[in-house]
Amino acid sequence: MSESLDTGLHWRHATAAGQPVLRTMVVCDLADSTALVERLGDRRAAALLRKHDRLTRALIDEHNGREIDKTDGYLLLFERPTQAVSFALAYQRGLRFMSEAEEVEVHARVGIHVGDVVMWENSPEDISRGAKPVEVEGLAKPVAARLAALARPQQILLSGVAASIARRGHEEIAEDCPEAEWRSHGLYRIRGVAEATEVFEVGEPGIADFTIPAQRSVARRILPWWRRPSTISGASLLIALIIGTSIWAIVRQPPTIDFSARDWVVVAATQNQTGQDNYDNTITAAIRMSLRQSRFVNVISAQQVAQTLKRMKKDASAPLDRKTGVEVALRDNASALIVPRLANNGHELVLSAEIVDSNTNKIVKTISTKIQSQSEIVPAIDDLTRSLRASLGESMAQIKSTSIPLAKVTTSNLDALRAYSLADQAAGRGDLNLSVDLLNHAISLDPKFASAYAAQASNYFATGNMTQARREIDKAMKFKQHLTPLELLKLKAMALTARSSRTAATAAWKMIADLYPDNAAGANNVGLNYAAELNDCDSALPYLQHAANLPQPLQPVSLYILASCQLALGHEDQAIQNFKRSYAEGFRGRFLALADAYVATRQYTKASTFLTNVPSDIDTIVSLSTRRALLVADQGDLSSAENNIRHALQTIPKPIYNSYGWSLRLEYIGILWAQGKEQDALDQTRHGLKQLLSIPVDKRDDNPYDFPVLVALFSRWAARLGDVQLAKQSIKIINTDKGLRGFPIRAQLVTVTQAEIALKEGDPEKAVRIATGADTHPLWELLEVIARAKAAAGDPGAAAAYKRVIAQRPLAFGELFENELGICTRAIQWNFAVLDYAKVLSKTDPSAASRQASIFLDYWRIAPSDLQAVITAKKLMQWSSSENLKSSRSLSDRP
Repeated sequence: MSESLDTGLHWRHATAAGQPVLRTMVVCDLADSTALVERLGDRRAAALLRKHDRLTRALIDEHNGREIDKTDGYLLLFERPTQAVSFALAYQRGLRFMSEAEEVEVHARVGIHVGDVVMWENSPEDISRGAKPVEVEGLAKPVAARLAALARPQQILLSGVAASIARRGHEEIAEDCPEAEWRSHGLYRIRGVAEATEVFEVGEPGIADFTIPAQRSVARRILPWWRRPSTISGASLLIALIIGTSIWAIVRQPPTIDFSARDWVVVAATQNQTGQDNYDNTITAAIRMSLRQSRFVNVISAQQVAQTLKRMKKDASAPLDRKTGVEVALRDNASALIVPRLANNGHELVLSAEIVDSNTNKIVKTISTKIQSQSEIVPAIDDLTRSLRASLGESMAQIKSTSIPLAKVTTSNLDALRAYSLADQAAGRGDLNLSVDLLNHAISLDPKFASAYAAQASNYFATGNMTQARREIDKAMKFKQHLTPLELLKLKAMALTARSSRTAATAAWKMIADLYPDNAAGANNVGLNYAAELNDCDSALPYLQHAANLPQPLQPVSLYILASCQLALGHEDQAIQNFKRSYAEGFRGRFLALADAYVATRQYTKASTFLTNVPSDIDTIVSLSTRRALLVADQGDLSSAENNIRHALQTIPKPIYNSYGWSLRLEYIGILWAQGKEQDALDQTRHGLKQLLSIPVDKRDDNPYDFPVLVALFSRWAARLGDVQLAKQSIKIINTDKGLRGFPIRAQLVTVTQAEIALKEGDPEKAVRIATGADTHPLWELLEVIARAKAAAGDPGAAAAYKRVIAQRPLAFGELFENELGICTRAIQWNFAVLDYAKVLSKTDPSAASRQASIFLDYWRIAPSDLQAVITAKKLMQWSSSENLKSSRSLSDRP
């Protein structure tokens, strides 16, 4: 992005100093972008959005702005409000012209605010891992965002201070837009700003209609009493209203906080003034768990609070006090902070809670209850949370219908509750071993603690120990009467995930997502299941987008899966941005799909830089070795790819070899095959299948990869490499109605294997019938075998089938099943498909075949000249230019 030298130096100086500087923040938000994609379709929408991005970035440069972040819209920084206003006017004008040219309405909302911000530049290492080059923090950012949210499509809204400064430079703005007009929309109460703010609009006649902004929860208009809709003229009615209002004030207190249904709250650490540390964490955790029963109040989880504190560069392990709690609430868009307190009062205890308005930092209500003995603490928490819910505006009918006593849905044992709370915190830090130990302790104190069993099952799910996860689920089910309705639904969904079909599990998580839209577990799991288990990223996308926007600790994971889906669907730019956001939010480990996105778009240098900065350890070694092989294999350097995989197989620890090592072994087979080393590849396949099938039946579910999927993939190679009998014997073990019904990925891979068997047996027509029968949400592997089978059968649709395979390069790199299993081999096969397409074209259009072969050689420019695929491509180019080219000439001499 171009900048003036002075501007760039000034920004860098501010960064180095780390001091607040006055800047203008601009938030541009595309209106109804999801509906736009649905209306236009993925490809046309992607093209339109790319044009939008080019327009926006050109205008940013023109007006000396700086891009800070981008999702559906942009977060921008300008030195002066006049620059920001000139940009916004030009942006809305550009969108109007683009809408007319594309014959589709594209609108945006723009918010502008001036204020102090703190800026710093991330290190090159952090940037290579996905962080933004420049970070900006300050109240100006959320205020600009809330003005954008308040705006209607095509509106540009400014805070009073931004408008005041910009209007002084109106002559400068008039140079770019002489027709610009200003309107005041009056005073608004903007969330996060203590004082009322005057909101202005600037726009061009014919583009902006200067309509009063719509009422939003982020900002509410302040009207004088005589303009309010409730005002009624007439003396008698006025008197009646006064009398009625007086009676109403007696029987019910007016609202004391701007809190709406499904707004969020943060629960601070309990101010324990009793001197007994066994109450630390316990009271806070219990209040949080009790409040979660509400369908009116949403609670920010402890794990999410910890993540927010880390982003604020604060100690996440320190107790959350009121001052920091308000900051966390503002960052996570929570309307209120609950501050519990436990104190001695003679021979009794007093449990109280303050409701703090996070926007004004004022206590709006304090609720308290007395406790005579320790046995009354848990019932007192029930009473307290019911009062909290009522004070936040929840009706008594709602409270009664969703208020099961804590002792019934958790435990009455405070020590067990404390262990459970600490286990939850340990799991949030990724310390699953400690979490397991703490939950075991909680269960030993209360053997009927169903929530603890359910949490233990989640831990075992995370480690891939499905056998133990099932045992914990069964234990939790014995005491299911001690679970809330939501927890019971989650447990049933987990049980289906562990024992039933993928379609049944997806339906269970979808019900949770639809019934409890603010609970991230439903949206996360239904999105993951659609993407990774059903290969249906179109259906996954809205759930993942919703989960990625919820204040929840797994937001980085949601972003990662969302990005993988976007990559599979061909939205590569969005995928790269969301992969970076995921890493910037702290997502780490073996999940390195940003490299896949870079390789898919042939940004090999960026992929190499990213992988160079990934530490090689026990968590990353398999994925890192695979991506290093992918990087060179997609360019034709198969020898280096083989060396990468072989070295990893020889050096990884035995426990990793016997678990995640299956991925490397499959890649090794594919790379050997691609180089014509078919006997070596077959030997590896036979050895792998022998080891797989020797795993005891009761241990097959404890592998991180799905056992039937592994058998199908190895069997596919057995068939393709010539051992049809082994392929048939192996596939028979998993080709059962129980094993495949409701498991679309398994079923498709079995179909691919059956098609490979038919091809090897010389019956391509049968292979076509088998493969095309499964063409619903197809894996890339299925598309590839359909094309090969049609070509072998002389089917006139072979060319179209290969065009489809080649067009689905994003799917080859974005498939999520079994954590991108087989991605390196898919990249190699995709390049071979480019060459195979040239062979098909050579029979009818030699010139087109020559061009296609040339494309293949360009893609594989670093491939050795003696590689059979390269030799074949060069022959195709030579033969196509020869006058004696014969259509019957065989070109089947490639691996």
